[in-house]
Amino acid sequence: LLAAGCASSRPGPVDAPGAIARQQAQSPAITAVLARSAIASLATWSRPPQLRETGTDLQCVPYARTRSGLEIFGDANTWWAQARGRYAQSRMPRVGSVIAMGGTPRGHIGVVARIVSAREILVDHANWLGEGEIQTGALMIDASADNSWSHVYVWHAPSAALGVRAYPVQGFIGPE
Repeated sequence: LLAAGCASSRPGPVDAPGAIARQQAQSPAITAVLARSAIASLATWSRPPQLRETGTDLQCVPYARTRSGLEIFGDANTWWAQARGRYAQSRMPRVGSVIAMGGTPRGHIGVVARIVSAREILVDHANWLGEGEIQTGALMIDASADNSWSHVYVWHAPSAALGVRAYPVQGFIGPE
């Protein structure tokens, strides 16, 4: 089950100066929020996101399962359906909850470590870059116009900027 995983295709790198401009063109309703969020969040982090190589093929599923205590198995894109009736499910993040995301062939999950604001969370997750790495304190920003957490922009550590693609979110699982 260690092979059960998450993103099998790597999120592409971004050019930091152009990222916000492309986000503005794609979603004018959230332009100001994104700009303020990215700047404010960077200023409020107690430490920048940490990227740690594991030297293994660690996937997001076993990492999130261990961190959250949720007893769900299988690919990340099955967690939302498997959680139904077993664990609390919400459209809003809570510390300790697992964010269930789509937008990649096998989905992706991570654990909410901190809520920075109504539109910003810090997440601990594994294998986002496809190299078995662990990222702690990675910024995710709500990309929905209505603050519904239906899509998120995800921190891209190699470029030290938010990614330019908004990933769909199924919701948040747990922690109860």
